Amino acid sequence: MSNSELEILRTMTFMKNIAIYATETMSDWEYAYLTTQVAEAEAQVPDRFKVLFVGESLGAVRSKGGIEVVPCLTLQDIQNRTDIAAFVVPGADTYFNGHEQLLETIRVLNENGVLLAAICGGTLAFARAGVLDHCKHTSNAQGFLATVNYANIDGYKEEDVVFDGGVITASGLAPVLFTAAVLRAAGVYPDDVVDAWLQLHEQRTEAAFVEHMNKVQAWACSN
Repeated sequence: MSNSELEILRTMTFMKNIAIYATETMSDWEYAYLTTQVAEAEAQVPDRFKVLFVGESLGAVRSKGGIEVVPCLTLQDIQNRTDIAAFVVPGADTYFNGHEQLLETIRVLNENGVLLAAICGGTLAFARAGVLDHCKHTSNAQGFLATVNYANIDGYKEEDVVFDGGVITASGLAPVLFTAAVLRAAGVYPDDVVDAWLQLHEQRTEAAFVEHMNKVQAWACSN
C-alpha cells in the first residue's frame, strides 16, 4: 500500500466530523468561534476533525449576516453515519414551527449517542424534538423555551450553558462558553487548552494570550 493510500485510510479511520445545521437566518456569531477553533486545532494536529454544514437540501441558505452557506450533506445523509462527533444547531428565526426533518435527525442522532449542541433558537428545536425532556438544559430564557410547550420545563436552569446527558444548550448571549463546551465534550482540545482559551476571553490580556499559546503548543507537541 502506497503512502498516499495509507494517508487516506488514516483520515477515513480517525477523522471525525462536527456537523452544523445550515438554515435561513442562522446566527453567524453563534458558530463562528467553533469553526475557527476547529480549524486552529487542525492546523496544529491535522486529520482529527472537520466541520461539515448540513441542510434539509444541498441548496444555499443565507445567514443572519447575509453570508451564503452551502451545505455539503443533507440531514438524512448524516443520520446513520458513525463519524459524527457532534451535531450543532445554531440560532435562527424559524424554529417555532416546521423543520420536521431536523427534528427527526435530532432524535435519531440522540438515540445513536451523538453529542448534540444547540444555542439560542436552536434550543427550541431540541425542545420540540423531545431531547430536553430528560436532561437539564438552558436557553435564552425559560419563557422563550416554554413557548413550544415541551415536557420538562422544570429541567430548565438559569445558566449560560448546560451540558447534561450528552446534550449541550446555551443562551445566544454565550457563544464563547458554548464553543468551549463543544470543544471540550467533542475532544477537539483537552481541558487545559479550553480553560486557557476561556481565560483569554475573560482577561483579554497579553499574559492570557501567551498562556493560551503555550498550552496549544504543548498539546500539539505531545501529539
